[in-house]
Amino acid sequence: DTYEVSRLAEWHDALFEGENKNRVWVYEHVGENNLTSIADRVKFMAAGSECKWIFIDHIHMISAAGGENETSEINKIMHKFRELCEELDISIVTVSHLRRLDGNKGHEKGVETDLSHLRGSQSISQLSDCVITLERNQQADDPTTASTTRVRVLKSRYTGDVGMATHLLYDQDT
Repeated sequence: DTYEVSRLAEWHDALFEGENKNRVWVYEHVGENNLTSIADRVKFMAAGSECKWIFIDHIHMISAAGGENETSEINKIMHKFRELCEELDISIVTVSHLRRLDGNKGHEKGVETDLSHLRGSQSISQLSDCVITLERNQQADDPTTASTTRVRVLKSRYTGDVGMATHLLYDQDT
């Protein structure tokens, strides 16, 4: 199946209207990157909008607004997010950048990720219940390889299951 642009309104209504109304909320926090503002917004979304899953993309935009020491800022952020999860009975999914690796093969060339690659602070892995990474060799000569994302579980606090989870193929046509 291919997607038809003419059906976008139909798909929008299926996701955001009727019985699904108010199930998805999007808040763009550009310009409001300090931890207090983000925490207040998370509280509002959890209490006022009954959000149970909150996605924050990305944690480094918040840490950059907090000060000079990225590690210290990420520690504060992760502790605050952990506190909010417990207090509000919600899940917060954060996006984190990876640190640059030494040598000539970087993440954009498909290097396998591990917990030590998370940029800024080990509190990201220590305070998280689950760490999932997406890997892709976007520089591969083979178009299928270049379009395939590997999903790897690096930490699962509840089950302990780690390793390769699945592969996702991005199809240019659909």
